[in-house]
Amino acid sequence: MPFARKYAILKGRRGGQHLVGGNGTDTLRLSGIAGANYLEIEPDGTARFVGAATVWDDLRAPATAINPPGQISDPDWDNTNGGWLFDDGGTEILWIVLQFHHSYKEGSDIVPHLHWQPKTTGSGNVLWRIEYKWTNREAADAGSFTQVDLLTPADGTAFKHQEDKFAAQSGSGKTISSIITIKLSRIGGDGTDTYSGDALLKEFDIHFEIDRIGSIAEDT
Repeated sequence: MPFARKYAILKGRRGGQHLVGGNGTDTLRLSGIAGANYLEIEPDGTARFVGAATVWDDLRAPATAINPPGQISDPDWDNTNGGWLFDDGGTEILWIVLQFHHSYKEGSDIVPHLHWQPKTTGSGNVLWRIEYKWTNREAADAGSFTQVDLLTPADGTAFKHQEDKFAAQSGSGKTISSIITIKLSRIGGDGTDTYSGDALLKEFDIHFEIDRIGSIAEDT
């Protein structure tokens, strides 16, 4: 299809959009009226999102994919409801290791969060904690873990699906294929953890921003 005809179709669908380039060697750019945020189709056919023209995805760790090492601090597995049971009487821990996708917008912040259910009708707060190290490929680990706490209420509805987010974490300097190692805990013995009942973890995720469908090179 000739380039002029492609331009007419795309402009007709969105009105304020336009394409720049299109002779087979230039980058094609589909942008809005402001022009600062746009989709690029590069000469090799690779798609790239620029500025605020990004999308989000989950870096996911479903409960069924987390295999604890069998320590005394491990939560119990709920074989009836499918998930890890974090007790209200002490600290229980899971370790999670994830690699960032090649679509990750390098240097952008991430949002860790939990999908969980209170197992009883009681109300009160649950104190969740993550401690993490985030390491680029071919780099050394940070000297210490970064700790982030999340105090979130159970509203008295048993098995209600709750999604609760930790504060956004800086991704400055982080690249695709970086590894994040996470220690996930419920601090059940803390005075601020007032929910009397097990917290059933269904999944731990990380929201991350995307500016490419994937990487041009295999590793970068």
